[in-house]
Amino acid sequence: MTTSNGQRKRVLVIGCGIAGPVVALYLKKAGFEPVVHERRAADAADDGGSFNLAPNGLSVLRTLGLADKVVGIGQATERTEFLNHRGRRLALLSESTVLLHRGELHRLLVAEVEAQGIPTTFGHEVTEVESTADGVRVRFEDGAEDHGDLLVGADGIRSRVRHAVVKGLPQPRYTEMIDSGGIGYLPGLKADGTMRMTFGLKGFFGYQVLPDGHVFWFQNYHQADEPSRHRLRSIPNAVWREHLMEMHQGDRAPIVDIIASTDEIDRYLLFDAPTLPKWHTDRIVLLGDAAHAMGPHTGQGASMALEDAIVLARSLRDGTSIAEGLADYERIRRPRVDHVIAQTRHNGNQKAAPGPVGRVFRDLVLPIFLKAGVKQGAALYTHQIPW
Repeated sequence: MTTSNGQRKRVLVIGCGIAGPVVALYLKKAGFEPVVHERRAADAADDGGSFNLAPNGLSVLRTLGLADKVVGIGQATERTEFLNHRGRRLALLSESTVLLHRGELHRLLVAEVEAQGIPTTFGHEVTEVESTADGVRVRFEDGAEDHGDLLVGADGIRSRVRHAVVKGLPQPRYTEMIDSGGIGYLPGLKADGTMRMTFGLKGFFGYQVLPDGHVFWFQNYHQADEPSRHRLRSIPNAVWREHLMEMHQGDRAPIVDIIASTDEIDRYLLFDAPTLPKWHTDRIVLLGDAAHAMGPHTGQGASMALEDAIVLARSLRDGTSIAEGLADYERIRRPRVDHVIAQTRHNGNQKAAPGPVGRVFRDLVLPIFLKAGVKQGAALYTHQIPW
């Protein structure tokens, strides 16, 4: 798509996490001129823990020719097993995913963006977004400005761009869940490509043994009162480790041993965002967490953002105008995203630890719901979007 004088339309992409670089690559592929701005410094923008990328997300990267590179920096998860606190299997998901460190994936994507000659600026925090007669202008904290024909907000759950699309929104919602995770080291465990997820007595615990003896793990538990992020992060590792170990006393081995073997433990409050009445204006559009932040309970957050990226670029490429392309993007994406959000919230509710009677009931009925969820998960995973 070009301007009236034949120049490529310039698209400002705000955010350089995962969705931002990918939508920039697709926009260039579609004939636009993307420019990426990221609020964090270059050496801080690649932080974050690990996550599983589902096949539908990997499919989006395959269309860009990046799937093999991404698989090469990750670890295959060949199946996911759900267990109760005693180790009894409740369900098995046989779809394969890729376990990735968020920072490594970020570095790979930024390198590809730079190789494609797409300008990328770090340390640019947005302070103001303004629609103009011929496009959109963005101002940054350091006083710099940029102007484009279109602005894409890929700036995460606490998006600044979101407020330019919908005024007066409430803040992201604390989901009454706290997430922890890290990399332990137990060389005696077998690395068989299985992610094991346990509904524990007081918390939910997932782990995968890696070939070198390290163990990737995460943990969720319910806490109604929201602590401050500063308070949560200020708790010493040794104290937090002991807290999690106590929580999983009575759960199947080797959960406590995995926690005990971990030096550094990350911890986060889990949020989701209120449903937005719209994702775009005439010149500004949201994708990924900026549009529809969700919890981690279906493992689809990153994949939904990647799907957004390809659909947005394709819709803009095929539309007769920017307005038509943005409308098509939202029309195509909303039903699928809404379905995944509903499933994510349902899965998160299942992780809250019940009492003894509730556990018996849960272990009786949960296999039925999990097996239904496995079928839904397979349908999510096999979804492919043509370019």
